[in-house]
Amino acid sequence: MTIINLIAEGAFCMKEIPNYSVQIVSEPSKAWLDQAVGLINEYAEQGLMLVQKIEDLQQMAQAGWLVLALTEGEDSQVLGVAGLTAWTEVILEFGAWAVKEEYRDKGIGKELMAEAISTVPDDKWLVTFGNKKNSGPIFEKMGLKVLDQSKLPDELFEPCKDCHCDKSDMSEGQRCADTIFEVKGKL
Repeated sequence: MTIINLIAEGAFCMKEIPNYSVQIVSEPSKAWLDQAVGLINEYAEQGLMLVQKIEDLQQMAQAGWLVLALTEGEDSQVLGVAGLTAWTEVILEFGAWAVKEEYRDKGIGKELMAEAISTVPDDKWLVTFGNKKNSGPIFEKMGLKVLDQSKLPDELFEPCKDCHCDKSDMSEGQRCADTIFEVKGKL
């Protein structure tokens, strides 16, 4: 069978992106929270990001830092999610960043990130964690500055205490987020 026959028979169908909008959500519905947490935790099960709870996303929403890509219509669905977490009075982390597998590489993640960054006040410093398996290469491609971990405050690494990663191949004191990127501002 030739490639032409396969295309004609629909073997290479691209999934169309439904109409959607990216928005800051301060009062997400239970359905949206369930979908967003489910999406994030699918990636967490693969070891690609930290597990999130509904309460984590509710805190982001209350702070005005939860961003969702939602399909249009009455029964809107979550296509992607991103959020910010405050670690100190000055330091925020960009994270909880996930897009449904079938809609990746279509610009939704960049839109989520841009909207989340737009919420950061000028007097805050925004960082994000990455590693070679997941978002690190994406952030490098975006031109984000890699930070020297030894110069960062210890409280930035609080999530590492409950991290899901396999630490068996790490030396003493090594963190699973092998790269930290500066997204906006300066410490």
